[in-house]
Amino acid sequence: MLTVGTRFTVSPGQTGVALAYILSTQQAFSWMVRQLAEFENDMNSVERIVYYARDLEQEPPHEIPERKPAASWPSDGKLEIKDAVLKYRPELPLILKGLSMTVKGGEKIGIVGR
Repeated sequence: MLTVGTRFTVSPGQTGVALAYILSTQQAFSWMVRQLAEFENDMNSVERIVYYARDLEQEPPHEIPERKPAASWPSDGKLEIKDAVLKYRPELPLILKGLSMTVKGGEKIGIVGR
């Protein structure tokens, strides 16, 4: 709009140079916005890794020597559960309340649902 408004006072060469600079400046800003968005995504990944490394509660070790079962375990393949109480996360309500069951060795069972 500036070049059209000043077409009688500015030479066509200067108008061309101004338009070229405006286009290159617009491309530079576009590139800068794209780089900033990519940088923000990369920093989100770094933030997630730092959270996993520092703040996330660690799981217990795979084997706890003082709670290791005997070498002959399981002797008969029987599974017995008494009064099991479970929930998906600590802040959620219970999903199993007092579940008791026995599965004999060699018996097949199916669990249906969530």
